[in-house]
Amino acid sequence: EQATLQSLARSLLLGISANLCVTVENVQLRLEESDLVSTLSLRRLQLRSLNEDWQPSKASQEPAGEARRVRKEVLLEDLTLCLDRVPSAAGGGARIEQPLLNRLNVRVRLQGYLAP
Repeated sequence: EQATLQSLARSLLLGISANLCVTVENVQLRLEESDLVSTLSLRRLQLRSLNEDWQPSKASQEPAGEARRVRKEVLLEDLTLCLDRVPSAAGGGARIEQPLLNRLNVRVRLQGYLAP
């Protein structure tokens, strides 16, 4: 019975990981350190599952056969990274720099193999 429960749990987790899709919109992270401010903003972060042709899809079951591959794609839309100076306590104005990355779109494809 213990082995059956472990097998069922493993199958369930593999099915979830094979189909997991996540979308997060309008992200802004800000880090302040003394007189520097770093800002990372992102319109959309998306993680989605892909089929064997690298097209978005949902698996009906856990990957099977010899390949047992899981393919994922990470999309970053409108990625902007800024590094600016803020006025110190002694005075001086804020210095706004050009963005290090400005509205960059990034697509990363990943492929993993499931253990038997």
